[in-house]
Amino acid sequence: MKTKILKYFSLCIATVAALGFSSCNNDESYDVYGNPDNLVYARVNADNTFNTKVVHTPVGDMGEFKASFPVKILHASSGTSVSYELDQSLVDEYNKAKGTNCAALPADILDLTKAVAHIEADTVASKDSVHVAFAEGADLSKLTETAYVAPLRMKVTAGAGVASVERGIVYVVVTTSTRLMNAGAARSAIPGQEIPVANMASWTITPGSLADFTDNSSFSGSRIDPNTPFVIDMQEVKNVGGIGLQGLYANYGVSSYGINSCKLELSEDGNNWTEAGTASYDEMSSDNNGYQYVVLYGAVQTRYIRLTLSARSSWYGGLAELRVFAQ
Repeated sequence: MKTKILKYFSLCIATVAALGFSSCNNDESYDVYGNPDNLVYARVNADNTFNTKVVHTPVGDMGEFKASFPVKILHASSGTSVSYELDQSLVDEYNKAKGTNCAALPADILDLTKAVAHIEADTVASKDSVHVAFAEGADLSKLTETAYVAPLRMKVTAGAGVASVERGIVYVVVTTSTRLMNAGAARSAIPGQEIPVANMASWTITPGSLADFTDNSSFSGSRIDPNTPFVIDMQEVKNVGGIGLQGLYANYGVSSYGINSCKLELSEDGNNWTEAGTASYDEMSSDNNGYQYVVLYGAVQTRYIRLTLSARSSWYGGLAELRVFAQ
């Protein structure tokens, strides 16, 4: 019985071995080959994307962009040179992949004259970097969409390398916003001069009495309710450049008595409002008398001022004094 089992086991092994040899001799090949190209690429970050912002203000359009990065190659038996060029045909593909709706960045916004690099033989990275920047004198005011993208495609200009399909493209994404508020600016930067208290006598404020906010006392005023904004009527249109606020008891020099945030809205008719922005505590400059200042980039025509405030202290949070600056 043992002899029959051994013979059967030997037959099974022989059969498996024969099948294995047969598979090895099969004409089909199962080897997996990598990309045979000598790829040239850049690795800026996970998405190969630079992000920058442009802010439109009444006194100009603010934005600065400069970026540099090296290029690399898998192996360099000879020198390899590359340049980058704007390829706006990739904008739709970018938006589809990212789920965005970016417009194509106009060609004259970027300076690509230095968007070149060279990889020496027997090295794997360029010593010099590709440089991309906003063009000098670029008209940023024409960037009226909320977001733009500039796909920059690599082009191998010398050498045996091949630009990577995935890592041969670098994106510059520009987002835009409009802001009237000059965050963190000092009182000296306010366009215009402080309106004398005597000239504010005919003004009204709701809720409250304007006299309580112009008596040079930080001990009288009104408690702050974030759900109830203060509305000031100056009785005539003025070119307002900023405001000064003093919290209740703020002249004690204790920061916890100050204004925590100020949302500023302006209107000529009391119906149509322009939101200048919301300044946080850190975005309002202050002086030794406990005043905090909300500064605009440029003076704006307005008659009505609406202030939505929050206080740093729940116990003493209130508005004691109000000043307006105008040209």
